[in-house]
Amino acid sequence: MTTDTATKIISKYESLVVLCTYNILFTNDICCGQVIESLHAMKRTPYYRQAFKRHLNDADKARKEYERTVNSVIGSDRSEFFADCNDKYTEEVNKHVDMLYWQFKQVLDDNGVSHSAEIARFELARTLCDYSCIQFDERIKELRKKDARFNGFTLEYLKLSNVARMMNLASDSLKIGKTVNMNTERCTSAFDVLVRKLSDADNIANAIKV
Repeated sequence: MTTDTATKIISKYESLVVLCTYNILFTNDICCGQVIESLHAMKRTPYYRQAFKRHLNDADKARKEYERTVNSVIGSDRSEFFADCNDKYTEEVNKHVDMLYWQFKQVLDDNGVSHSAEIARFELARTLCDYSCIQFDERIKELRKKDARFNGFTLEYLKLSNVARMMNLASDSLKIGKTVNMNTERCTSAFDVLVRKLSDADNIANAIKV
């Protein structure tokens, strides 16, 4: 596909392209922030060793690679605009991110798991990375449903596949001595609210409003 053809397709569906793209970018940015926080948190625990340590560090490397790629695409001329938009978006979303964190921590506390604050931070990051990949697939499907020519666009660089994969490998190697069900009613409810907020069109529109 030529650049001219791609530009014409994007222009034709500009509002949907903007919504989908910024939704993916904003959600991914929150995920990356949580991966950084979870790494700092887990370093304070005895769990940060061997396979878990290796996989978590690999997740952070994948996170850095994603950010380098996206920053090069955004370009220095638009980086400040994106940062400002992202700040507005996260301001609306962060309280719901925090709510899911506290629900995770409560479940761990109820089960007598030590270092619950740090493990909850890790589980939050892992959950968000998984969701970001699901959201990416849904948003790209919207574009391709609108016009099959979007199949010709290379967009996989916007997907946190490698980060999510490493976070899940880290989770598999995290041995806390018991199995804890994180899919409680309160956790699920907090997650559902967060998902709605992450995809809220008005929130995204307000964030990118000049």
